[in-house]
Amino acid sequence: MEETWKRWQMLWLHEIKVVSKRMEPVKLRFKNITIEERDKFRKQILAFVKRYFAAGPGTVAADLEKGLDLLSVS
Repeated sequence: MEETWKRWQMLWLHEIKVVSKRMEPVKLRFKNITIEERDKFRKQILAFVKRYFAAGPGTVAADLEKGLDLLSVS
């Protein structure tokens, strides 16, 4: 019984290694896509922040009506 259990364990470990090796290209592709999406999102956020500070509601100083208009447009 013990010998059978050890053989099953070795078979299981072998299969885990095979599947892991086969998944390497998929993992690499996922990593690259994730990095691209992260960079794209970061650029979008930076553009939004620049636009917000350049023309956002806080840029109108004491003109509350203009600030309200900017808030309703965004």
